[in-house]
Amino acid sequence: MVRPKSPRERRGERGFTLVELMVVVVIIAILAAVVVPMFTSEAKKVRSKSEVNPMMAELATKQERYKSENNVYLAVAECPTPASNVEKSLTTNCLVALAPMTTLGVQAPEENVRCSYEVIVGTSADNPATMIPVGATYTVPPGCCATSWYMIHAKCDADGNGTFSHYMTASFDATMQITNEGH
Repeated sequence: MVRPKSPRERRGERGFTLVELMVVVVIIAILAAVVVPMFTSEAKKVRSKSEVNPMMAELATKQERYKSENNVYLAVAECPTPASNVEKSLTTNCLVALAPMTTLGVQAPEENVRCSYEVIVGTSADNPATMIPVGATYTVPPGCCATSWYMIHAKCDADGNGTFSHYMTASFDATMQITNEGH
């Protein structure tokens, strides 16, 4: 049989003090103040990249097919425009009769997009470094462009604040170069 402890025996047993609980609350608040903005920023990056990567792959594939059939790349003006954090229908805005994306035969990986896309084309006589869209940065590799080329540019406003993220890739450099990711 277990005998209940007397009040004298229970004095050594104590719970948390109010000060200890407040210290824990302050530590949790500080951690939340640091972690929540980081999480939000990463979520914006992932949302943009999950849209941009398949769309750029689709545009690159269609450009190569178009060039094999027509011996040139096809320029595509920015569409949909303007880029925003609100989704827009690619079909309604960009895949209409006689539009360059329709001519290329683009089949959008997603119906609705937040980013705008454009394809800049040039010949061996053109310097791609002079054709980089405003706000984007892109380092053209040395020895580039002995033949015709294209650059694909995606512009996203992930948080709706008017600051754009720019994603660029090219026929002469398959790596994606990013400016202001997550903005």
